[in-house]
Amino acid sequence: MWSSILSYNFLILSIILLIPVCIIFLVRKDLRIVMIRMGLIGIPFAFTENLFYPDYWEPKSLGNLIERWGFGLEDFLFVFGLACLTATIYPAIFQKKLEPLEKFSDVFSSSESPARIFSIIGLFFFIVFLMVLVLVVSKIPMIYGSFVIMIGMGIIMLWFRRDLLIPGLLGGISTTIVYTIICLFLLAIYPGIFQFTWHTEKFMNIYLLSVPLEEILYGFSAGFSGTIFYPSLFRLRFILNH
Repeated sequence: MWSSILSYNFLILSIILLIPVCIIFLVRKDLRIVMIRMGLIGIPFAFTENLFYPDYWEPKSLGNLIERWGFGLEDFLFVFGLACLTATIYPAIFQKKLEPLEKFSDVFSSSESPARIFSIIGLFFFIVFLMVLVLVVSKIPMIYGSFVIMIGMGIIMLWFRRDLLIPGLLGGISTTIVYTIICLFLLAIYPGIFQFTWHTEKFMNIYLLSVPLEEILYGFSAGFSGTIFYPSLFRLRFILNH
């Protein structure tokens, strides 16, 4: 049974990713709502797998769904876990909590807040869609395009919330470290996986600690934008958690 489960390397990667998420969820009750909201917002990105498969990598998926449909069940687990992790890794490590920027204590106490939030989310996905379209037409590998999109969206948010620059950078670095450790665990389970599942030879083919540089950059980009996104969306700020 275990050997059968272990044959699905993308599933195992997604499960390993969920370990730090579960730890934060158990330890920081105040960040649970952040995880739930960000996880749900991140789910649509599961449908972008076909932008990376098979050019960037070819993981084995349950039911070969990625090969058949362009995305698999593992994609939903992965993007959910990554969204949860990137939104909470900074406050979890640096002992921060979120509080409203506005004078009211509940971000939904304003009747216009839900409409504003859903409008921003819609605008966010529309901008991401346009950026993806430009990258596809330009034939830029999507693994590099994902860096541009995530860093670019982070910079746009920083234009309005410059107080989030340091949290964004520290969140990016923290996510990079945690995601690199996750990749090393994956490598311990599947020796040589980055050679036979990732097509690194088509890209930079540079490794840091035996992990492809693209994966490390992906971790930083996701952490940078993920840390900034939630407080920008809900008009929150990070303060020390006494």
